[in-house]
Amino acid sequence: MLGLIFTGILIYIIVLIVKYNKLKANAFSEEEVRKAAQEQAKKIKYKEPVISCDYCGCSIDTKKNKVCPHCGAPYDKDDEWSARFNVSEQFISKSTEKVISQRERKAEIESKKVLKKLKKTIFILVGTLTGILVLGLAISIADSHTRYRKNEELNDKPYYEFVPADYAACGDGIIYDDGKVKVTVNGFYYTEDGSEIVKVGLLVENTLDKAIKLSLSCNSINGIATSNDYIYMYDSFKKKSTTQIYEDMYYITDSLITEMVFNDIAVRSEDYNYRKIMSQPVTISTTADTKRLSNPTDEEINASTLVYSNEQADIYAYTKKDDKDGFYLYIKNKSESGLYLEKIDFNIDGEITSSYGLYKDYLPSNYLYVSRLIHSDDSTIEDLTGKKVFFTLSVSCKENPSYDFSTEYLDISDLFKQ
Repeated sequence: MLGLIFTGILIYIIVLIVKYNKLKANAFSEEEVRKAAQEQAKKIKYKEPVISCDYCGCSIDTKKNKVCPHCGAPYDKDDEWSARFNVSEQFISKSTEKVISQRERKAEIESKKVLKKLKKTIFILVGTLTGILVLGLAISIADSHTRYRKNEELNDKPYYEFVPADYAACGDGIIYDDGKVKVTVNGFYYTEDGSEIVKVGLLVENTLDKAIKLSLSCNSINGIATSNDYIYMYDSFKKKSTTQIYEDMYYITDSLITEMVFNDIAVRSEDYNYRKIMSQPVTISTTADTKRLSNPTDEEINASTLVYSNEQADIYAYTKKDDKDGFYLYIKNKSESGLYLEKIDFNIDGEITSSYGLYKDYLPSNYLYVSRLIHSDDSTIEDLTGKKVFFTLSVSCKENPSYDFSTEYLDISDLFKQ
């Protein structure tokens, strides 16, 4: 937008300069002025006079007679005639000089008017252009600082103090490497005040001669998948750069990470000429002791209602005391491939509605999905108590499409008995 304004102002200045030069060139043209003076001289009207004949002294009415009516003498050489009434070249020259003088004054006045207006306009426009340039420079500088992620400090917030965890990523920690861009997990950090926040260090190496956009997400850790991403980022990185960044992960029990599954990683250049997408999820294991985990136990899961089971998954439903408008799910992925929990539809007292709380969530192999509250997207349905409630779940598998399935409408009305 600033570029368009800048270009428009420049074009306008050029138009004004051309207009001024054209006016200046045409304001005074000697050839045009002389022609105008001659026309003006020719338009001079006079009454033909009565003169005296130089030979006989008789009066001659030059309007009626071409020679003296008394003696026949010509009067074209008559001094009185020549002196008083001959429209000579001298007269035309004087008239021309007068018109030229008038046109010069007019040209000077008009030129000064235009020049004054032009100077004022140029001054205003130059000031505007300067402002645009300064604004553009400021935006460019600010953009260069905010547009791209740069090297970050571990403790960049005064209210948390992070220290290295007593575990690390197994192996090299690489989660993405296409030969041009590489992303590595290179550290875990926690707070000693029990805040259940873990920082994950990520090293992003971009060897491309162009800036990139990197998107990355992780919704599965420690054997548990959720509908919320523990990590989700979509950020820009400078060309030919190595950048150390940190991502916060919240609600991590005991600040412990034994395993992370990155279900989506994609890289593209800002001009879209370079695009790469991770072909399948990547799992990073750590040296943390898995015995320290406090995931839902089999007893807790079995206390809920098993509503569906096949070779790929077991689906359990349960409710919580204070939530009357929906329910929760445990889903075990028993297959060797990751599953995508696509969507849930409701049938409530015969009315079909969509749902909120689960949508295209990734469930890794041998992981347990722990849902948040799943409820109808119809905001008027606030209490399911005593209603006939059914739901159906659609599941897909990118790694092995033969694992795709959809349940029939499953009856969970008993969960909402009065």
